[in-house]
Amino acid sequence: MSLIHRLVVGHFDLSAGRQFICTRPLDMDRAQQTLRAAGATEGNDGQLEIGGETIEFNVGYVSLPWLGSGRNEAAERAGMELAKDQKAILAEERILGLWGPRGGIFYPPDVATDQMS
Repeated sequence: MSLIHRLVVGHFDLSAGRQFICTRPLDMDRAQQTLRAAGATEGNDGQLEIGGETIEFNVGYVSLPWLGSGRNEAAERAGMELAKDQKAILAEERILGLWGPRGGIFYPPDVATDQMS
C-alpha cells in the first residue's frame, strides 16, 4: 500500500490555517455530474473512482486521489474542472491539513500558492 496525497475541492476559509473549515458546502449532485463528465466511473462498491482510486465525498467538500505510486492526471483535471465549475478552491490535502507549509493551493489563481507541474 502506498501513501496517497489527495486533492481537495471546496469553499474553505483560508484564515483557518491548516483546518478544513468549509464556508459553504459544494453542490454534491452537481459535483458528481462534473466528476463523471471529467472521467470518473462507478466502482464495484458503488463509489465514484478516478484513475482506479476512490473519490471521497466529505462534509461540504470532495477529496480526490492524486499522488501515490504514480500521478493521477485524471484526478488533476477533474479537480480543476470541479473547482472552476463551483468557484471553489483546489488544494493539496496532507496529513497536517489544508494550507501552510504542508500543502499548496492550486486554484483559483488569486489565492494560489503553488502550481501542479
